[in-house]
Amino acid sequence: MKYCKLSAAILAAFLSSALFGEIKMPKIFSDNMMLQRGMPVKIWGSAEPNADVKVSFGGREKSAKAGADGKWALHLDPMKPDGLPREMVVSENGKASKTIKNILVGEIWIAGGQSNMGFKVKESSDAEKAYARAKYPDLRYFDQSVAVSREPLADFSGAASWSAADGKNIAGYSAAAFYFAEKLREDLGVPVGIVYSARGATKMSCWIPKKDHAKSPELARYLAKFEKAAEGYDEAAYQKAVAAHKKLVEDVAAKRARYKNWWEKTPPNRTSPYCEFHMPYGHFNAMVAPMAGFTARGVIWYQGESDSYLEESRFFSEKFIALVDTWRGVFENPEMPFVWVQLTSYRTTRDWPTVRWHQLKVRDKIKNGAVANIIDVGENFEIHPRDKTTVGRRLEALALEMVYGVKGVKARAPEFKTAKYSGAGARVFFNSFKRGIAFKGEPRGFEVLANGKWSPAEASFEKESVAVKSKDGARVDGVRYLWNNVIDADICVYSRDGLPAFPFTDERK
Repeated sequence: MKYCKLSAAILAAFLSSALFGEIKMPKIFSDNMMLQRGMPVKIWGSAEPNADVKVSFGGREKSAKAGADGKWALHLDPMKPDGLPREMVVSENGKASKTIKNILVGEIWIAGGQSNMGFKVKESSDAEKAYARAKYPDLRYFDQSVAVSREPLADFSGAASWSAADGKNIAGYSAAAFYFAEKLREDLGVPVGIVYSARGATKMSCWIPKKDHAKSPELARYLAKFEKAAEGYDEAAYQKAVAAHKKLVEDVAAKRARYKNWWEKTPPNRTSPYCEFHMPYGHFNAMVAPMAGFTARGVIWYQGESDSYLEESRFFSEKFIALVDTWRGVFENPEMPFVWVQLTSYRTTRDWPTVRWHQLKVRDKIKNGAVANIIDVGENFEIHPRDKTTVGRRLEALALEMVYGVKGVKARAPEFKTAKYSGAGARVFFNSFKRGIAFKGEPRGFEVLANGKWSPAEASFEKESVAVKSKDGARVDGVRYLWNNVIDADICVYSRDGLPAFPFTDERK
C-alpha cells in the first residue's frame, strides 16, 4: 500500500513538472534590468510546448501561447519612465515560474564598436571624479563576456548581467557609454540604461550576420575569403596553428624582435582560422543575436580603426550602411537612431583621413544618424585617448538634439559648406548651424591641389571664411583641411561654442 501511495506521489510530481516547466529567458531579462519607455517592449523566452504564458509588470498583464518548440514572445504596452523598482512575474499555465526584480523604465541605448567603446571608466582621465559622483541607482548597465560563435546563439554563452552605477563598480563600464548615459540621465531627468556589446580590434564584419554580408560587395568578398580559409579548419588544424604560434613567440623572444602585426601575439582559437576580432559574423552570433529584438531607443557606435587599412578604407561607407541596416532589422526598429564617433588624431600608417570623411558623409545616407567630431581629443601616439568624457558628452548632445528634440543644444560641429574657386585661389565657407565660426591662432592645416599634387596652402581668415592659394601661384583645383592622420596641432576652425570643424576635402568641378 505504501508503495502504491509513493508511486502516486511520484506520478503527481511528474505530471506537475510536465505541466509547469521552467520558464527560460535570455540573460538580458534579469534582475536590475531596465525596460524602454514609450515603446512597445518585446519580452520573449521558452516554456513547455504550447504552454500559456503570462507576463505581469507594473499592474499590467500580457499573454502569449508558446509554440510547439516552446518559444514565445509578447509585447508590453508603452510605459512612462519610472525610477521606482518593480518586479516582473512570468507565469506558465497559471503558475508563477520566474520573477525578475528591481526593474526600472527609462531610456536604453546599445553601445557597440571596438576598443575605444570598450575602453573602461577606470582607464579614463576622469575616473576618480566619476567614482565620487556615481551614486546613480537609476543608471543601469548590462555587461557581457566577450565571445564568438560560428552559429547564432539564443543566449549569451558567458557571464552577462545588469548592475546599477554605484561608485567604483563603474570601473569596468565602457567610459564613452557611461559619460553618455550620465549626461543623458541629467538632461532628460529619467532613468538611463546601457547595453554593452563591443570588443577591441573588431572589424564591422564581426558584427554583421553571415547572411547580411551580401549587402556589401566588400563584405561579401571578405566573407568568401574567410569561408575558404575555414574549410577543413578542424582540431588537427587548430593544434597545428597552436604549434606554429608557439614557435613564433619563441623566435620573437629569442631574437628580441617585434611581431610584424600586433595581433600575432594572440593565440589561435578553435572557432576560426582568423583572429577572433577579424572573424566575420562571430561576435554578432555570440554578443548580439542573443538579444535580437530587445527594445532600445538607439545605438552609440565607436569603431572604424580596424576598417581603416589602405585597401579597405574606401569601402567604409558601404559597410557601415550595411551594419546600420542590419542592426535596425535585428532590433526590429527600421528607424533606430545611430550616433557614431569620427576617428581622432593618431600616428598610424592606415588611412584615417579617408575613413573620417566617410564617417561624416555617410550620415547623409542614414536617416536618424549623427556623427560626433572628437578631432581635438586625440593623443597621437595613443590609439585610445583617455578623455572619454568629451566623447560621451558629444554623443549625448547629438542624441539630445536629434532623438529627443531638445532645442538650443550645442551639438553639431561646423562642416565644410562650399569652396568658391577663382584662378590661383579659393575661398572656403563653413556651415556653422547658426552658431558662427571662430578661428584660433594662425591659419594652418589647409592644403591645395595644384599641378596635380597636394601641398600646404597659403591661408588667411576673412570674416567667417578662409581664403587659400598655392604658394607658387598655380591654379588651385582643390582644397582640403586636416587631411592627415596626426592633425591636432593644425586645428584652427571652430564654432563659437568651441566645437572643432570637421576635416574635409573638395575638388573643383
